[in-house]
Amino acid sequence: MRTAVVEDAESDPKTVAIVLCGSRSVGHERPDSDYDLHYVRLVAEKPPPRDNVEAALVTLEELRTLEPSWWTDAMVQGRVLVDKTNGELDLILTRLSAPDDATLAYDAYLNAYVRGKAALARGDELGGRLHAADSVRELARALFALAGKRPPFHDRLAGTLDDWEPRLVAVLRPGHRDAASVTPRRRGPDGVARDTHAPRLEARGTCLDSCSVRKVSRAPAAAKRRRAASSVARITTELPERSTSNHVAPSPGRRAWRSPRPRRSAGASSTVARRSCGGSRDSSGSRGSGRGRRGSPR
Repeated sequence: MRTAVVEDAESDPKTVAIVLCGSRSVGHERPDSDYDLHYVRLVAEKPPPRDNVEAALVTLEELRTLEPSWWTDAMVQGRVLVDKTNGELDLILTRLSAPDDATLAYDAYLNAYVRGKAALARGDELGGRLHAADSVRELARALFALAGKRPPFHDRLAGTLDDWEPRLVAVLRPGHRDAASVTPRRRGPDGVARDTHAPRLEARGTCLDSCSVRKVSRAPAAAKRRRAASSVARITTELPERSTSNHVAPSPGRRAWRSPRPRRSAGASSTVARRSCGGSRDSSGSRGSGRGRRGSPR
């Protein structure tokens, strides 16, 4: 089959290159596996179909403008069977094999890692495990970027990560605790009981050194403390600007703003409350404002 395809391409003036992709390009094929061939042609027409051949088409002009993606990764990781481009195909594949930005990949890893921990902490096992899978993918991308390579497909990663491989596999394995076996500890606003100690990743933190783990896990709490301190400072600054001695009567249906006051005894605080509201209560509980009930003079 392979010999016939190569011979046909060599004699076809419209076909300038063929790249073998898929399982047969890396030795993972089964006896019934088909041939995944990427044809590079001068025209946007596929060659005549063949049995047991899955053909993909790209013109040479299109290939010159493509950016790295999963589709071009198949060609980069494939095996060139035919090349009639006088070396241009090698230059294009070299450009398409440029590594990802390691900084962006590592940022994406941290984002997925923190989100996964937060999801599991609130009992969302689905979200937690999906983010865990994302974190492993992004970390692998960052590791290969640091090595100056593009990461292979997931089914070709085995044996390429050295000591990282068992650690990443441990993150993807189910944890020791089952979400269904945990006793709920609190109820949310919707009344549904949720476990406050949700199942966690079995090997959480293995992808970061301990210092980085502590720094990442404490970042949200530190941000909350900073926001709280900022709010307190703003309120403290605003308080002197509001006069508490000259009270403005509230508009109908709306209560006036009252500044916080120090605690007093029960009798004193009730008196202050009546005065601050612009009047006192009579025996029936109605509030007046210098006049009797329903506006009649006292």
